[in-house]
Amino acid sequence: MELKKGFKLKSKWFTCITVVVHVNEEDNDLEVDITNELGNTHHENWNLEHTIWGLENGDYWETNEELPIEKIKPTINYPHCYGKMKWILKYEPGKEPKTSICNCEFGNATCLRLTREAASLVDK
Repeated sequence: MELKKGFKLKSKWFTCITVVVHVNEEDNDLEVDITNELGNTHHENWNLEHTIWGLENGDYWETNEELPIEKIKPTINYPHCYGKMKWILKYEPGKEPKTSICNCEFGNATCLRLTREAASLVDK
C-alpha cells in the first residue's frame, strides 16, 4: 500500500474523511488533515507504519468520498445560511457590511468566516 499526498481514507473508528498531506518514510511520519461532517478540519501527525497496518487489516480504507457543501450539516452553532451566502465572499474580513441581510443571530463577520470555511472545503 503506497500512501501519498492526496490519498483519502475513512475509518471504522470515526466518520471523518482523512487526507494525506505529507509522507515522511524516514521518520515514519504521516501528516493528515481530518475533516468532519460539519466541515471542520484539523491537522494531525500519524504513525506511518500503523496507518499502513490499519489499511491492510480493514481498520482504514481508501475513499473517493467528498464532503460537498450540501453534506455539511448546520447545527445550532451555525447560521441557517451556512455556506450559502456567496455574495459575502467579495468582502475582505473586517470590511463586510455592518447591517445583516439575514435574520439569524449571527452577524456578517461570522457569516463571512463560515462561508469562507465552507468554500475552502469545495476547493480541496
